[in-house]
Amino acid sequence: MKKVGYILFAIILLACKVPKKKVCNEEARAGLTVFVKDEKTNLFISDTILLEAIDGNYSEQLQFFSGNPISYVGAWERPGSYILKANKTGYKTYTSDIILVEKDDCHVLSKTFTIALLSN
Repeated sequence: MKKVGYILFAIILLACKVPKKKVCNEEARAGLTVFVKDEKTNLFISDTILLEAIDGNYSEQLQFFSGNPISYVGAWERPGSYILKANKTGYKTYTSDIILVEKDDCHVLSKTFTIALLSN
């Protein structure tokens, strides 16, 4: 009976040491989610903004999402070092510092933040 116990114990130990493969789903994740507010009023700004994500020679206009609150999304499953440029009539052009979007085994690690535009 002791031998059976040792064998079961050995099997359990070996099972714990076997690396488990991570299971990824097929959903696409935005690398960038950006909320844009008016600096003076602190209100969210509507979809009349041109918000561009730039990574070297690559550039992409972020998509307007009419959720609550309003946001702009992009860099779908694309890691990179992005600079954001926001343009809206009546506001000063906004340029961000570099935003690093990284990736794990399955998806990009989304970055979410808010920018404030200053009116002219």
